[in-house]
Amino acid sequence: FDITSTKSPEFLKKNPIGKVPVLETDKGFIFESGAILRYVSRLAPAAGLYGNSFYEQALVDQWIDFSTTELDNVLAPWIYPVIFSKFQANPQTTELAKKSAVRSLTALNTYLETNTFLAGQRLTSADIAVAGSLLLPVQTVMDDEFRKPFK
Repeated sequence: FDITSTKSPEFLKKNPIGKVPVLETDKGFIFESGAILRYVSRLAPAAGLYGNSFYEQALVDQWIDFSTTELDNVLAPWIYPVIFSKFQANPQTTELAKKSAVRSLTALNTYLETNTFLAGQRLTSADIAVAGSLLLPVQTVMDDEFRKPFK
């Protein structure tokens, strides 16, 4: 896959914003990570990835949204200059991102002190979304000292 092809007219028919990921289904295209995760999770309801009750499904939605708004968006100013050469680091923005990340991770840590999983008693798409949002930051910018307060 050539990432520069995301601006081609052909790709823009799949996602008018010109970004990845995009999932092609027999009914059409789905873009945005959360939408794709929700779609895939609902394909096999018995697997329980989208929760086993309306309440668990709401928790799955809550944590998928959290992963986008409180992790991805918060961490972007800190991580993007490290992984993408076109982004310039700004020390003030990086510090603000770190402080915001501490707030988000503290909330997540507090929740997980009394819950093994984010939605119900088993792994769901909520856990997958949050883990996915944290993987690259943990691998690149969140060193041992930063992670120390979080269990």
